[in-house]
Amino acid sequence: MDFLADRLGCKTVKIPSPEVSNKPLLQHMARRFDGLLLSTGASYLGEVASAIDWLAGAGPRELALMHCLSEYPAPVEQANLRAMASMRAAFKVPVGYSDHTPGQVAAVVAVGLGAAMIEKHYTLDKNLPGPDHQASLDIPELRAFVTAVRQASASLGDGIKRPAPAEIDNRPLIRKSVVCAVPAIEAGTAVTAAMLGVKRPWTRGAVEPFEIEKILGLSLRHDKQYDEAILWSDFR
Repeated sequence: MDFLADRLGCKTVKIPSPEVSNKPLLQHMARRFDGLLLSTGASYLGEVASAIDWLAGAGPRELALMHCLSEYPAPVEQANLRAMASMRAAFKVPVGYSDHTPGQVAAVVAVGLGAAMIEKHYTLDKNLPGPDHQASLDIPELRAFVTAVRQASASLGDGIKRPAPAEIDNRPLIRKSVVCAVPAIEAGTAVTAAMLGVKRPWTRGAVEPFEIEKILGLSLRHDKQYDEAILWSDFR
């Protein structure tokens, strides 16, 4: 650890899950590094709180937490990704996800749940000894994993409900106009509901379905043929 600070000049390091209860080490690391990522595998929320208190007692440092399941490989059904939200609410710090599950699903879901960062082990050979290699991604899998995680992140957007740029041209095509539903309506005729239908696309200036009640009883200024859109200008 001192080698990382003194020889390599590292400013930020990750603290692995087995050290959550190692108070002396945590305090020493808090004194040596500007930023810390604390992994929280196999920990109760109260244990994480104690670790954070020990780190804070050694001086102010940037801190982020990593939700983690300390099993290799970890069963997806036990990933408990909602724990990220619990830790964010409890400690008001960024929370990421250290993923030991097979494949991409858990990490992609974690991104959707607001993970600040994602960790995934990779290996050059899954047949090497030790549990980590079998639970890790090989290089082609890692490329696919990174792509999936980045796409998941990009898909979140800004949360404002409005038409996306890709939808703008489609809005008139998928929305509907009020149309003439009978063979013809002559000019001067007062419009009734039985004369009207609703069909795609929306025509510029056309009455929209939610506006039908506003035109009932009004007299048309122009003849209308079957399927022709009813325009607001037809009443003015």
